Amino acid sequence: MRTGSVLLGAVVLLAACGKTNADAIDALRPLYAPRRASLAALATTLPAIGTVTAGQPAPLSPPIVFDQPNDTFNTEVLMWQHLSDPDGRIGDEGIDLLLSDALLRCMRWTGPQNPMSASAMDDRNGETIQAECTAALAHPYLLILRQAAFQPPRIVSTTEFAPGALLVEAFVVRTADSQVATSFHVTAQTATTVRVPVDAQGVPTDAAISAIRSTLWSDAIRAVGDALRTSGATFVNR
Repeated sequence: MRTGSVLLGAVVLLAACGKTNADAIDALRPLYAPRRASLAALATTLPAIGTVTAGQPAPLSPPIVFDQPNDTFNTEVLMWQHLSDPDGRIGDEGIDLLLSDALLRCMRWTGPQNPMSASAMDDRNGETIQAECTAALAHPYLLILRQAAFQPPRIVSTTEFAPGALLVEAFVVRTADSQVATSFHVTAQTATTVRVPVDAQGVPTDAAISAIRSTLWSDAIRAVGDALRTSGATFVNR
């Protein structure tokens, strides 16, 4: 019985010695402040919307690696809106391709509107957070995706919808100097047939338009990945 008590005490003692999330975030803020500033400046210097004409990116050395299933990256992804407003959410007027990972999450944690709850700030996962956020700053590439044109889908009857379309401009930026290494554009469309939720009378519910829009989101991700792979990139999303 005494042995069990000693081991339990040791476990509690070790858990109490880890760095808190708050400690890690405090240490990361001086590293992330310059990145936030450089990204905000970058948002104002990209070519005008609608001017990207290339359909494929140029090859890069090293090639882009964005492999979510294997958690292997040398590239972070941001929607253009998040360059100047990382805390913001993209509403119905646009589509967030939801490819952003550690960089956006860490920018939010270290920013003025940190969404992490007070109880989570006291958790002792600080070493993990600091390692993840530091690695996100070290990636050589940032892929910026900008919505250049968006035609939202519309439900026109209980059985039909007007299709949606999306034009996305993509910029691969070298993080070392914030210069655009290559750029390209892709187009995406909604699926021709979509299974949507309906009510007891067979009428599409409010969630139906979200189901239709999700096919546009999926097609845009496919198109971005296909274009990147022509340049030798590894691009695999979940």
